Amino acid sequence: MSPRLRVTDPLRFVLAPCLLAGAVAVAALPSGSIGARQTAAQTRTQAMRLTARLVGAPVRWHAARWWPAFLPSSMPTARPSRRSIAAVAKQYGVSAATLRRVMRFRSLATAAWKGHGALLLAVAAVESAGRIHAIDHDPNGSTDYGVVQLNTCTMPAYGMTPAAAMRPGPSLRVAATILRLGLRDFGSVPYALEMFHGGPGAVGVDWQYAAAVERWIPAIRAAEGGAAA
Repeated sequence: MSPRLRVTDPLRFVLAPCLLAGAVAVAALPSGSIGARQTAAQTRTQAMRLTARLVGAPVRWHAARWWPAFLPSSMPTARPSRRSIAAVAKQYGVSAATLRRVMRFRSLATAAWKGHGALLLAVAAVESAGRIHAIDHDPNGSTDYGVVQLNTCTMPAYGMTPAAAMRPGPSLRVAATILRLGLRDFGSVPYALEMFHGGPGAVGVDWQYAAAVERWIPAIRAAEGGAAA
């Protein structure tokens, strides 16, 4: 059900700016003690949070209804709450902390490969547990970097560097490219995952990696459903 304009809504727009202005004025007062400065900062923070609660939902809804031309063409996707993440993780037997981390990259994964964002997030969950600064040194002397653990032997073919691999957006785009090539060459997601993980020579040798990734996909899709609800 869509929210409607209530009688109290105009009061929100009057009261909230007054609270925020008062908090800023208090924070700006000169003070010689550290404790007083901390108190002023806390007052300002509390007022800003209250302001967001008072005007946030009405502003978003009325702006979307009456002035859609002034809104961004693609609004940020909502994140599932901590409670829903924990419930989904418990239901599917996965780590709640890892699921929470990878869901931060939901919009980046969707942009990198529309329709297969859950697959990319599952790769990130298995490779790095969603940690963007993850680094792993392999026995052959190469190194894996970033949220999808791009290998230094693979990076040059895609114009990547270790620094770029530590950024989730470029890393997910390269992972999407490799998986697309795997699907083109081998025709199935498990084969594509094995090629991503160990190269073309590893395909058909060990299916544990593909099974680990596919285990995450239902949990991620369920968490995405919680964000859309």
